[in-house]
Amino acid sequence: MMRAPALATASAVIGTALMFPPFAGAQAGSPGKGLLGNGGQVFSQKQNTRVKPDGSNLFQAVHDGFARTMFTGVRTHSMFKEGRLLSRYRETVIVKPSKDGALRFSLGLDRVLSGPHTKVQHKAHELHAGFLFHYRDFRIHDIAAARRNYRVTAAGGLRRFGRNLLLFNVVPLKPRRSSYLVFVDSASATVLDQVEYAPNGGVVCSLSYDALLFGAGALAKGKEWWKPWISVQQHVNLASAARTAGFDSRPPTKIADGFGLHRIQTATRERTWHVVLVYTDGIDTRFVIQTPSIPTAVRAAAPVLAVQRYQVGPVTQYLVSHHKGLQHLVVGTFYGKGVPRLLRDLLK
Repeated sequence: MMRAPALATASAVIGTALMFPPFAGAQAGSPGKGLLGNGGQVFSQKQNTRVKPDGSNLFQAVHDGFARTMFTGVRTHSMFKEGRLLSRYRETVIVKPSKDGALRFSLGLDRVLSGPHTKVQHKAHELHAGFLFHYRDFRIHDIAAARRNYRVTAAGGLRRFGRNLLLFNVVPLKPRRSSYLVFVDSASATVLDQVEYAPNGGVVCSLSYDALLFGAGALAKGKEWWKPWISVQQHVNLASAARTAGFDSRPPTKIADGFGLHRIQTATRERTWHVVLVYTDGIDTRFVIQTPSIPTAVRAAAPVLAVQRYQVGPVTQYLVSHHKGLQHLVVGTFYGKGVPRLLRDLLK
């Protein structure tokens, strides 16, 4: 029987400059296509996105309504740990779908209200805007999986910014997952305010809109639309990804209950190739990013594997510089102590 290697974990809390996969926010319209353009994602214009008051169609409506309505918003994002405020900052988001359905958005950091306030933080927010927009904010990545893994209950309604908002509790059916309170614009299914809770009920992060304007008048002139700064391709299977990246990735065989493989990507920057595997339970996401180990990491490899652990709010990153020729980076929300099962499986 193969014995798992010993693990040594080093922990730290770091800023967003080192936290998020820079290519994670880059979406492509269809598998196997070439480099991404301005967002690269195309949406149907024919779906009915009006949310029912009982929430019975919430997942379908939010999925279909994602980024299909033009609006500008000023909002405050906060992160907490064990009841203590870690950071709070204000950002501006602009969404403008084009006539052909392609996604165009801008997400900029306006002001740090609490926590580290450096040029590095502003640059990190700019670089990772794609990840923040697609994965930090509440999204429905897979409708069927979300229905299997979460329960929706109505929590009332209110009127803000001249819009009718519906409130819903989204509760996981599996252990060690986040739960959510979301404020949804009933007409467009745009998710506005949101609160994410840890399994113990504590708030881990929140997003609240301070100002909001829907429609053509909301568009700010001269705004730079987000563009991926790393080349990304989508693939239909691992063999296709291996041919593009030039190496075989090793996907985990043991994943948390309810999670499934959602997306296979290759990404390249400065002649370094990555294979990116995105797993989701419908709402939550976990990333496995693999690339060939650099020679210095191979030479320094020891019998005890060093697992570098970094955490920002609810998101944790685990990095192993070298194991059997590959560097492994695992990013996601993991509750509980120790190295997650997904990473242990990779390091057998």
